[in-house]
Amino acid sequence: MQTSSRDEVDYVMRLACQIASDRSSEYVETEHVLMALIPYPVIVMLLKRFNVETNAIQRRIYTLSPRGSSIIIQGMSEKPILKHVRKYAVQQARQFMSEHVGVEHLFLGLLIVQDGKAFQVLNELGIKIPAVENAIRYVNAQVQLTER
Repeated sequence: MQTSSRDEVDYVMRLACQIASDRSSEYVETEHVLMALIPYPVIVMLLKRFNVETNAIQRRIYTLSPRGSSIIIQGMSEKPILKHVRKYAVQQARQFMSEHVGVEHLFLGLLIVQDGKAFQVLNELGIKIPAVENAIRYVNAQVQLTER
C-alpha cells in the first residue's frame, strides 16, 4: 500500500525531529528536514540531475551543524522558519497543480526560505529554484511514463 503525500510529508517531519534529537539539537531546523528528505527516490532523482550526491549534503550539514551536547531533549519543537517552509511547500504544490504536498514541494520550500542552513547547503552546491522546478517537471513526467 502506497502512502499519501500528506502522510509522507508528516513522516519526513517526524524523521527530521528524530534526526534533530540524534544530533542533540534543541530545535528541528531546516537542515534536519533536508537530511530527512534526501533518502526519498524523487529527491535522489532531483539531486542526480544536479550531479549532487546525498553524502555531499550530509557532510556539509555535519560541518555547519556540529553535534550538540548529549542532552536528551523532551518535547522538541520546530523552529518558526519551518512554518514558512511548509507554507511555501503548499504554494509550490498549487503551482504544480498537485493534489497533495509532496516531498519535492517541501524540498522547494527549503530553497525558497533562504534563512536556513538547508538553503545555504543547497545554494553552495549550485541547486537553484528555477532549475529544481524544471527538474521536478522532468521527474514527474518520467514517473507518469513509467506508470503507464
